[in-house]
Amino acid sequence: SAPALAIGAASGDIVISPYGTGDLAYGLINEGSITAYGIFDDIAATAVLLGGGTGSTLIAGGILNDGTITAASSEANSIALHFSSGASTPTLVNNGAITATATTEAADTATTL
Repeated sequence: SAPALAIGAASGDIVISPYGTGDLAYGLINEGSITAYGIFDDIAATAVLLGGGTGSTLIAGGILNDGTITAASSEANSIALHFSSGASTPTLVNNGAITATATTEAADTATTL
C-alpha cells in the first residue's frame, strides 16, 4: 500500500526547510498521528517514507516527533519510519511513539526505523 506520508521525488532533489526558530527549527514536525495499516493479508504498511527517487531528500533541521508514527500489517512487512537511499536529516527527536507491528506466521518483519 502507499505510505501515509511520503516525501521525495522520482527525480531531482528535495529539501524541506526548517519551520520556525529555536525549539521549532525542524523540517518535519509531527504533533498528531501518522498511521498506516495493511488491512488485508499480504499488504505491507509504511507510515513515513523519506526519499525513494534518483535524487536526494533532505529534511533540514531534523525531525521532531511529539505524536505517534505507527505501521501495522498482517502477513506482510511493516515499517514505521523508512529512510530510502539518498534520504537524510541531521537529527531525529522522538518525544512520542514510533512503532511497527506485523502479525504473521511467516518471515515478515516489523521495522520501527
